[in-house]
Amino acid sequence: MAALPSDSRFTYAAADSAPVSRPPFDLDEVLAPTVHYSSGSQCHEEASLRLQPDWRPFVLAFPAVDPGGANQCTVCMEGFRSSDECGRRIPCGHVYHADCITTWLSLYDSCPLCRLKVSLERTNGDK
Repeated sequence: MAALPSDSRFTYAAADSAPVSRPPFDLDEVLAPTVHYSSGSQCHEEASLRLQPDWRPFVLAFPAVDPGGANQCTVCMEGFRSSDECGRRIPCGHVYHADCITTWLSLYDSCPLCRLKVSLERTNGDK
């Protein structure tokens, strides 16, 4: 049986199994199409024309908050500034830049951290 070429970047194996080849995973490469960074440390939508039009008003209805103990937005990995007015608290309590969470919710319907489903439909108690 011929041996497969070995490259330490691609070979993974359990102690009791044969090596398995997997390509390396680059999170920056995966996230690059959804968010880009400006020199001002703000996150922005890269393709705002492709966003679902209903998410922006919905996200802007989330409470604007001082991020407090939150060090960074986990969507763009950029820090919050104390005077940052675009921090939005989503229903699960996590805080993100408004543009970042709008972009995220246009692609996925859940919180990036806890995966709580976020819906455009509001409950009767919401205004």
